[in-house]
Amino acid sequence: MSNKQSGMCAILVGLGLIGPVHGQVVVDVSPPQGITLSIYDEGFALVSESRRAVLEQGDQDLRVTQLPALIDVSSVTHASVGRSTDFDVLEKRFLYDYADAESLFSRLRGVDVSILADGREISGEARYLRDQRGAEWISLNRADGLSLFPLDGITSLTAERSRLIAYPEPTMIWRTRTTQEGPKTFRVGYRTDGISWKAYYDILLRRSTADFFAKVELENQSGVDYEDARVRMIMTEKGLLAPLNRVVHAGREEVPAMRYVYGLPQPVWEQSVAGLTPEEIFELPRNVNLPEQDRVFVHFASATDMPMEKFFLYDGVKFDRFQRNRRNDWNYGTEFHQVVETYVEFENSEARGIGRSLPPGWLRLFDAREDGAVDFLGEAFMLPVAVGEKGRVRLGPARGLIGERERMSYEEVTPLHEYEESFEIRLINTSEEDAEIRVVEHLYRWQNFELVKSDTEYETIGPQTIEFRPTVKAGGRRSIHYTVRYTW
Repeated sequence: MSNKQSGMCAILVGLGLIGPVHGQVVVDVSPPQGITLSIYDEGFALVSESRRAVLEQGDQDLRVTQLPALIDVSSVTHASVGRSTDFDVLEKRFLYDYADAESLFSRLRGVDVSILADGREISGEARYLRDQRGAEWISLNRADGLSLFPLDGITSLTAERSRLIAYPEPTMIWRTRTTQEGPKTFRVGYRTDGISWKAYYDILLRRSTADFFAKVELENQSGVDYEDARVRMIMTEKGLLAPLNRVVHAGREEVPAMRYVYGLPQPVWEQSVAGLTPEEIFELPRNVNLPEQDRVFVHFASATDMPMEKFFLYDGVKFDRFQRNRRNDWNYGTEFHQVVETYVEFENSEARGIGRSLPPGWLRLFDAREDGAVDFLGEAFMLPVAVGEKGRVRLGPARGLIGERERMSYEEVTPLHEYEESFEIRLINTSEEDAEIRVVEHLYRWQNFELVKSDTEYETIGPQTIEFRPTVKAGGRRSIHYTVRYTW
């Protein structure tokens, strides 16, 4: 709790004002039930919960509590459930005195209070002030003059109970109107910050098989507890690309050269425009309790003796950091790197022991040694894996394998409308074993393309993406040649 909130806590304890204003009827709304949390990968959640209240005919106030401190008040909605008749909400106010001293003291205006500060008790009419630096002060208007006290220096404050209602927890007051009295059941929906999810995976390799463990971390800093909540984890384009684009160098974020990530149809670098529309939704297998200011790790999936496959990948194209998608630029996409990567791959199916869609997350790979020790092999970000698809993670550079990619020719067949270019991919194997290498080529200039020549079989694995799978003999070399024609 901050110093500001600690000071406000002392003030509210001194007030002891939890009841309603004298003569005002306020209807308390029931605690939430049937909670559904739709948690987005950008650190906020949409909450849907069932509430109940008994209303009289006409206008009256509803008091809604057990709300998060970080609620977006403008997002609050309500809808009647079942046979309950609807009611109109004319006004909504959000009150939370721990976080909003100005609201509290505005309601104390015209009320004589007694404050304890610096060991002295002084009485008078209080008023809230904020200076240009943001510091908060309380001025006390007394018969013999004006006194000024810093807010965080006030130990306690007392006032006449019948003159004020205090709000020591996040509270909404709804001014409502209904034409029919009786019990009302309704669902409340709102957006709140401070709730996030992350997925983590551990794979323990045992030669050709592995043990697989998946868990989800839920963090709640919203300011309220959620009990027995159904949890939906929302993956968005923006959230998915964020960890792929983040490169930290020399204490600051850098914009990297563009590189393809295996499994994505587009190269990855800064994502200036990315949507929050749900790309995929993952649901936890059971309801969970999510206390405020807590992190909970929830078991998501596991499998033992799961078959694993290791493969090698060469995706050699590299883009200059200042290049954009300039389809007419003859030099576009001619840079390359030599690294052949090692990947491990598994099948997500019930037969393999998983059979549940896996959200994107960080995967840690361990190697179980015969003597019982465990070695850490590395960590990488894993893309989402649907049921029936294969998940994969990069281990690092392959020993003894090198790739080279060279553009051999570029021809303008029809100016501004038709172009051809040819490439040679050279693979070198200095190891003592034969190696099949997956060679991925991205036809990035335009979506209208045709491979007019290729000396190696290939298959299309995604939009504008093809893959060759040649075998390179131990100590040998292998080349691939192809020509692609673009039209627009």
